[in-house]
Amino acid sequence: MKRITTVLGVCMLLVIFSSSVLAQQNEEQKRYQPRTKKGQSEMGIAGALEYYKLVRGTPDVSDIVNAHKSANLLPKGKSLTWSEIGPDNIAGRTRAILVDRNNTNTLYAGGVSGGLWQSISGGTSWELIAPLAENYAVSCITQDINGIIYFGTGEGFGNGTGTAAGSSGFIGGGIYKSTDASGNAYSLLSATEPLSLTSKWLNIYEIAAAPNSTRIYACTEGGLQITDDGGATWTNPVLYPTTSPYAMVSHDVEIGSDGRVYAVVGDKLFYSPDGNSGTFVDRSITGTTATSIGRMEIAVAPSDPNYIYACVAKAVGSLMNIYRSTDAGVTWTIIGPGGSAAFNVFGDNNQGYWDNIIKVFPNDKNHILVGGIDLWDWSEGGTWIQKSLWYLNSSSYYYLHADHHDIVFHPTDPNTFFHGSDGGVSKSTNGGNTFSTLNRRFGTIQFYNLSCNLFDMVMGGTQDNGTLVLPGTLTTTGTAYEFLGGDGGWSAMSYIDPNVIVGTVYYGDMYRSNELGGNAKAFYSEAMAAPAELSPSWAGFVTPMYLDEQINDLNSRDSLMFYSDTVDYPAGATVVAYSKKNNSFPFLYTLEDPLAAGDSVLIQDRVQARFYVGLNGAVWMTKGLHDFSGAPDWYKVAAISGTSQCMAGSKDGNYLFVGTSSGNLYRISNLCAVVDSLTGYGSSSYSVVECTRIAATGRAITSISVDQTDPNNVLYTMGNYGSATHIYYSSTALDSIPTFLNKTGNLPQMPVYASVIEMNSPNTVIVGTELGIFSTSNITAATVSWVEDNETIGRVPVYSLVQQSKNYYYNNNYGVIYAGTHGRGAFKSFSYVGLEDAQPSIAGATIGIYPNPAESQTTLMFNSTEAGSGVVNIYSIDGKLAASKQVNIVSGSNLIDMNVSVLTTGNYLVEVRVKTVSMSGKLIKK
Repeated sequence: MKRITTVLGVCMLLVIFSSSVLAQQNEEQKRYQPRTKKGQSEMGIAGALEYYKLVRGTPDVSDIVNAHKSANLLPKGKSLTWSEIGPDNIAGRTRAILVDRNNTNTLYAGGVSGGLWQSISGGTSWELIAPLAENYAVSCITQDINGIIYFGTGEGFGNGTGTAAGSSGFIGGGIYKSTDASGNAYSLLSATEPLSLTSKWLNIYEIAAAPNSTRIYACTEGGLQITDDGGATWTNPVLYPTTSPYAMVSHDVEIGSDGRVYAVVGDKLFYSPDGNSGTFVDRSITGTTATSIGRMEIAVAPSDPNYIYACVAKAVGSLMNIYRSTDAGVTWTIIGPGGSAAFNVFGDNNQGYWDNIIKVFPNDKNHILVGGIDLWDWSEGGTWIQKSLWYLNSSSYYYLHADHHDIVFHPTDPNTFFHGSDGGVSKSTNGGNTFSTLNRRFGTIQFYNLSCNLFDMVMGGTQDNGTLVLPGTLTTTGTAYEFLGGDGGWSAMSYIDPNVIVGTVYYGDMYRSNELGGNAKAFYSEAMAAPAELSPSWAGFVTPMYLDEQINDLNSRDSLMFYSDTVDYPAGATVVAYSKKNNSFPFLYTLEDPLAAGDSVLIQDRVQARFYVGLNGAVWMTKGLHDFSGAPDWYKVAAISGTSQCMAGSKDGNYLFVGTSSGNLYRISNLCAVVDSLTGYGSSSYSVVECTRIAATGRAITSISVDQTDPNNVLYTMGNYGSATHIYYSSTALDSIPTFLNKTGNLPQMPVYASVIEMNSPNTVIVGTELGIFSTSNITAATVSWVEDNETIGRVPVYSLVQQSKNYYYNNNYGVIYAGTHGRGAFKSFSYVGLEDAQPSIAGATIGIYPNPAESQTTLMFNSTEAGSGVVNIYSIDGKLAASKQVNIVSGSNLIDMNVSVLTTGNYLVEVRVKTVSMSGKLIKK
């Protein structure tokens, strides 16, 4: 062990913020829960890891290899084509960045489950480098002196083996190498392909190139490895304690400008003057023992390779100390002592194993950057300065996304560096005083779940990037905005009021908004007895929800008064009424008796909204989702065993199917008759709801799909490697004892996360799996044949599939299928659009009008097949022109703002005309 001294001035640590940063500290913090090291009491990453364990199990590498081989044997499907929809401005976890040594405008960045990306514009825009169908888990990258690029796969710092409490990372497929200096084509180095769970190549933690030769260094599960023949063969050069290779896990390796090597292997730090076998000596820091150290990251000064820095996290994840040596590791000085509340690099949740990075400025051996939750700066004779604040608005110059993983300096500008985090790629051009985000088209977001509305808008919860809203065809880009922060989960978008959305953070922390993200509020009622601090005892990490909206619910017990102003209606006349409780949504109603002008009649309000959330041991429902006057009434509709994992409902809203994390499948019936707590679940004689367990699998149920033409047809999927069955289907789901049959067929034995029974062709089923999307055209066959449908998407995990099956009022995405990937963002397919003509439920209602009723301003939303100068005319119910506006109309989606403040209260017909096209809709003026 080496001698340590402590810089006295650092013991009186002074943390300095720039005044500009301080001025922004009062901004509202995002709902972000930082990561915690596996095993800590705080939830953070522990909750995510437990979720991954539920849906992925504890995979053996042979299972993963066999799944890939089986997928290679399947035919390619031709029924599905996919287009990427974003987000193109928000990115996912990035641990690997490279600036091309031959062209500094060319950058490379790796998503931990999103593949390798290239930018030829200095990071202003990115493009996925294909093909990378076999492994998307990019963890590190380097380039040799000849320009050949090597990148490693397998996110070990995300517990990529999946052998402990779970894994947020995916195991690797070895090391890939560019076939030439262009960096556009890659091949796997066969010597690094992991073939067993004990393979050293499961996860590549770091990879580095020698400055004066073609030697490559790789940090693996089995120690430091080197190759001198382009990756054909590898050896372990660290012989310790005697002449045997030291095969402990290696987390970091740094190469000095003169070729000397520093490597972290196990709990030790080794030094070699040239990296040759047998030349490594122990230069470990006193106190960094196997029981005390969790992760050590090192950095060597480019301007003086004798200067070496180490950022050491304790086994519990908190900061032990930050050290410096000026004599190649012979002696060490503490320059950043741990244990300070003011200098809390890894946050209160002790994330030193998850996010830990340290770098030295290229032109100043006494100036470093350290990243954990935020970024810190230190220079000799100075103090520690916090340079970023993760909770600022992302437009702030001082914002960096939390959880820092990589820092790479520009080769010719020591003040410019690129930064990788859980939020993608950022850049500073002034030494870390300000930052900008470089995520344009860097499609690496990890979705847990997706939802959609009638206007092609998509919403989904993500890993550590919150709950995002994608405007879809309402804009021309995939630009998303954040509704909630932290780890998102399930979400819901209203069909009858597109301004209403619901999202979750984790463990049932749920919020709704009636402003498409603004005015977000929690809305549990006191009857639910939600704890102040939500935890796994309340709900699952990814909490399921389901929104059922009906526009012709004949079982509705709600009513409203229908007034006839000037029209005499005969018996049997069909009128347009507007819901009292649900956004004044229009519906058709046939009058039983004559109604004279000036009279009114009490009619059934057939527009209904039932919102469900699945918690631990219970399922709750509210009919007041659209009532924002206060917390709505909630009714318990089922008591279940275990934690709700997923749910789906029948088209008529009368049945809800719920799957649990322990493998139980429940059918909840008679939901259309539930109107209050008495008719809900319980011992009351008025209770009408029935809850029946119809399957018990012993494994987490990952998705449920219900045939939109027949609720007897229900499919559920399961995760976990090491199991032979993952898909079950029943055509008798409403029977007292349904029969579910195994429909896994020739599908590779791998986790299945998502499913859709196609709404117009119920024999067609699409599933999302660990290796992307697969489909069958005959789910009822005795032996189901599956085909791969991964064109454009690639073999990336698909955690969510949803089809827009609502065909009423105005919509332009009827039949569209949306896919939420865990690493490549969201995609959509129009392949099943047009199988049946989409006819609006209300004749002539081809214009979406929101808000409606409107007081002063409203927006018209419509698709046009013609483009050019058009006109919007608004007519009163007696046919008089009340307002008119000349507009420019484009072919495709249009949004037109209308000022209606001059209109008097009443009902109006809105007409849009352009060339030969005419569209109309109904407007209510408040």
